[in-house]
Amino acid sequence: MKEKIKVVICLGSSCYSRGNAKTLEIVKDYLAMNQLIDQTDFRGKLCSNDCNHGPVLSIGDQKHLNVTESSIVKILDATFKPKKQHSPQAYHTEK
Repeated sequence: MKEKIKVVICLGSSCYSRGNAKTLEIVKDYLAMNQLIDQTDFRGKLCSNDCNHGPVLSIGDQKHLNVTESSIVKILDATFKPKKQHSPQAYHTEK
């Protein structure tokens, strides 16, 4: 069984009031809409000890600071959506 990707959102008072209240909802919706709930371990944490750099969200070993509503989807896409790769056939031209 493939190990789940850990997604931890800081829900301490500083991060929560600075925007993680909204970020929480965006992440939940994103995971549901992209059918990623079974592939992730999504949980809250009372404090990430980066209050001056909050809101904070960690994905795997990567800690994201100053997360905003506009940056969260980009962060999630970078993690969960594979980079498009060109197939070798795309470069093959018939002579």
